[in-house]
Amino acid sequence: MRYIHGHDYAHMREIILHKRYILNPLIIVSFILIAFISGSYLFYSHIIFSGNGIDGGYDMMFHFQRIMDLTKAIKGQNFFPSLTFNSMSCNANAMMQLYPYFTLYPIAMFFLYMKPTISSIYLVFMILMFVALLVSYFSSLSITKNRLISYTFSILYCLSSMMMFYAFEAVDIGALMAMIFLPISIFGYVNLLKNDSWIQLTIGMILLTFSHVLTTLILTVTLIIWTLCSYKQMNIHKWINLFKSGFFILLTTAIWWLPSLDLILKNQLEYPNSFGLTGATDIVHLVTIGLHNSVDMADIISFFAVIGLLLLIIFWKRLDRYVKQFAIVAIISLGLTTNILPWGEPGVASWIVLTKTPLSILQFPWRLDMIPELCLSYILAFILVRFINFHKLLVPSIIIIAIIFQISNQLQVIHEARASKVIPIRSSVFYHDRLRYTKTRYYINKNKQLKYVLNSPTSVSTIYDYYPVAAMPMNLFTSNGFGSYKGTKIVKIESLDNGLYKFKINPKIIYGLNLPIVEYNTLKYKTYLDGKPIKNFMGQDHLLVIPALMHGFHHLYVKVIYPHVFYVSRIVTLLGVVSIISNILMIKFKLCIIKFRNRKKRRRID
Repeated sequence: MRYIHGHDYAHMREIILHKRYILNPLIIVSFILIAFISGSYLFYSHIIFSGNGIDGGYDMMFHFQRIMDLTKAIKGQNFFPSLTFNSMSCNANAMMQLYPYFTLYPIAMFFLYMKPTISSIYLVFMILMFVALLVSYFSSLSITKNRLISYTFSILYCLSSMMMFYAFEAVDIGALMAMIFLPISIFGYVNLLKNDSWIQLTIGMILLTFSHVLTTLILTVTLIIWTLCSYKQMNIHKWINLFKSGFFILLTTAIWWLPSLDLILKNQLEYPNSFGLTGATDIVHLVTIGLHNSVDMADIISFFAVIGLLLLIIFWKRLDRYVKQFAIVAIISLGLTTNILPWGEPGVASWIVLTKTPLSILQFPWRLDMIPELCLSYILAFILVRFINFHKLLVPSIIIIAIIFQISNQLQVIHEARASKVIPIRSSVFYHDRLRYTKTRYYINKNKQLKYVLNSPTSVSTIYDYYPVAAMPMNLFTSNGFGSYKGTKIVKIESLDNGLYKFKINPKIIYGLNLPIVEYNTLKYKTYLDGKPIKNFMGQDHLLVIPALMHGFHHLYVKVIYPHVFYVSRIVTLLGVVSIISNILMIKFKLCIIKFRNRKKRRRID
């Protein structure tokens, strides 16, 4: 056996570092170019021809109003908004608390300094695509140690039709952010199985929780089953690290789940629509339609994921243990999205339909497709590099094809937007048309139209997530910004953002004005009329009530008094963040000591 002397080792290390310093910048530059290409045709078509805009999917108004609420809250120096005082009809719904928004901070800050326009939305997508490519590459590199596999995977996964679907068809920003951070969690879990390392899994699950709770729940259940099936790989150190990871995840995300749990337990709330768990498909449809590389279909995986599914069957015996685990997770997850299960199919006995179970929170079975999309993209990258890339040309060719397919997806987005049934997007008409045509998509090709969408009132009767049940009969008032008194008489209340309202009282005096501001059992309000404190109380329909108001123009400021659990949650989260950073620094410090000792030993050998 040939021993490596100190000077040989130093030379090898210098070569490796030199290679790393050259490759990493090249990879990052290529990701910048690919991210630019991923939105270039949309951007070009809009700027040059004014020929396309945004296909306003069902969720666009909902998610972008959340972002604008956060932007305005930050502008008002409220960095942890829990109630919608700046969007969704500004009626203090707890949606901002119950839908996590922490990974939306960069987008909110972006719109703080750059006006939201169609062009800036395309630019945001390009930036998110660049982040997704980096995250996917370095997450997979943590377990593969193979740059070509990781690079290929990041291209296949991030340029998939599923990514474009969430970005521009569903316009589901939460799911899009979850798709970006999902690789950190999944590869972090494999890192725990292989190397007893828990930090990556912890960071990934925290980012996932702050992006999309439903995806976090799906992945948590998946990882629990994965762990039980991999019990032979687990030892005492891995179990300790797994529980340590879970503990720090709970600690760091307390700022979301503690106040949310408090609100849910102490209030009777309306919950999001389950939509009857529609969208289940069969495996043949899943494969054949997936090969079309369509962004219009939610219930399928992408073209390259289908190829990965077919190739894993062919190369099954040659796959290593962890890639086989990816394959099993993908196949089981895909199977569950099909109509093999009684999701909500007609003709099935009602007592076995899954819409009657807690699984109804999924809303659509195809929400399970995100994990197999990632797993199959990785499997395809692994097989291409390890078993098929004989002449070193196949992988570059596949990457080029993936980029071409993504440009094709951009063309599909433009075509779908133009094909959508257009409804008039004017300030007053838009809101009422959304009431009549709740499933209709709308085509936005002017910044003025986008402004109407971002500032439009939100119908409580169609988007009633987490409103107090008692407030629902008053939805016409809360949706349209009307205060009421004596049952039918109304006062128009105009929001000036961040809890400030203005209105005019015409009679000499009115008693018991119900404001279009909902109130929860756990939250209290302090009210200031024209700068002076004024009493208030919660009405039986959970609306904020002002006992008496005199004639004239008034400004009302509503200040939220949070319960102790809100402040405790922030302290707990801060402890979690500090603990994770401390653990990372300790691990780095130990590695530095080990490297230092090894160097001393090699010098002695020389």
